[in-house]
Amino acid sequence: MSAPHDRRAFLHGLVSLPLIGGSITLIGNPTGVAEPASDFLLEQDSTWVEGERLRIAEARHDTRAISDLFGPAYEWQLRGCEAAPEEVRARVATRAAVVLSAVGCDWHGGRT
Repeated sequence: MSAPHDRRAFLHGLVSLPLIGGSITLIGNPTGVAEPASDFLLEQDSTWVEGERLRIAEARHDTRAISDLFGPAYEWQLRGCEAAPEEVRARVATRAAVVLSAVGCDWHGGRT
């Protein structure tokens, strides 16, 4: 069960099972990934997010300008004079490995 498709099929099967007790309780931090937030990881995450956003725009047949597509977040980044709060930087750094791993992206690129 090493292929991403096999994992998805297994998880899909788990989701379709009836619940005996009526609920599921997750213990600990099941989405945590023990990966340091390196520059390489953040670059890979940035590329992934940008690509996803552009695919959404294409699927919606969106022909607006990039600034219109991305909205206030894009404008905030363009200003550049405002630093992101530490809380936001920390969330992005810890989210990157989780998101890329969850979608089955081998973001390590042969690195260990």
